[in-house]
Amino acid sequence: MNNTLTAGLSLSAATIALLLSHLFLVPNPRTDLGSFTTATATNATAKADIDAVYPLHSESQFARLSAGETHFYLKGPVEGKRIVLIHGITGTWAAAPEFLTLLTQKGFRILVFDLYARGYSSSPGIQYTATDYATQVKDLLDHVGWETASVLGYSLGGGIAVAFADLFRERVDDLVLIAPAGLLKDLPVEAKIVLIPFLGTILAYAVGHALLLKNISDSVDPQLKHDPRMKHMMQTATANVKYNPGLLRGFLETLRNGPVRRMEQAYGRVGDTLHDRVLCIWGACDTVVEFEALSPVFRKLVPAGTLVELKEATHNVVVETPERVVEPIALFLNRKATQRQ
Repeated sequence: MNNTLTAGLSLSAATIALLLSHLFLVPNPRTDLGSFTTATATNATAKADIDAVYPLHSESQFARLSAGETHFYLKGPVEGKRIVLIHGITGTWAAAPEFLTLLTQKGFRILVFDLYARGYSSSPGIQYTATDYATQVKDLLDHVGWETASVLGYSLGGGIAVAFADLFRERVDDLVLIAPAGLLKDLPVEAKIVLIPFLGTILAYAVGHALLLKNISDSVDPQLKHDPRMKHMMQTATANVKYNPGLLRGFLETLRNGPVRRMEQAYGRVGDTLHDRVLCIWGACDTVVEFEALSPVFRKLVPAGTLVELKEATHNVVVETPERVVEPIALFLNRKATQRQ
């Protein structure tokens, strides 16, 4: 009897501990958790660190969209070919300033924005599905008055770009993907913790920030960590993880519900509708969105698309060697003008 009572008390204590952990660690799923703006308003250290890598500037604008507020800006010649840029899961385009500059120097008009739960965009209480992200892009195009544009997505942004092209194909001129997400059949074993109901959520919120910070460091070749471009990328991503109040929830919900896996059907439909209007650029040494394993899947699903393999390039190719990425983009997007000459 005493053993039974002791076991029962231990189970009750463990249950209470889990409930309290969930209460204190896990935010309300329906609450907007804010953005860099929230962090800088109350934390002087956060403001200094954020301003050092991603300050608001004269071109910064904010749009109230259907799910929340979005920070964006426009750069490049007003009459240039239009491209909307969609960044990856933990960073923002502030991590790749040379890439943006090279695009504008090629004459493109670029629409740069922060995904929900990143940078200065708000962190609404949504599920962060492919449709949620694609709708953010659509709402923003409506806001700036762009009926159509070429859509460029990097990493997670590639999966979002495919989802957008699948849902709103009439809005897409051309599609450019760089190391695109969405082709995995399932999450890696170490990431599946977030799929465990309740307990997985608690563990993810308990150790998530530390793991993300480690992942940022591990994603960069040790020989490149002192390169100014790579240091800047790491600092911008670190600021997002440390100071953005909604980043962790956005990251976790994206792993659960977002365009990071099982998107073969969407890729196939986009391949069928856009045909040769799809360009995919991929680093041959990419081990984050693995080139060797996943590029053949892309070739199968989008057979008329163009796949450019960049030798010796990693997942961070837009920062490491942006000129190698921008050159094929310019050739591809300007191909019709070249053909008319």
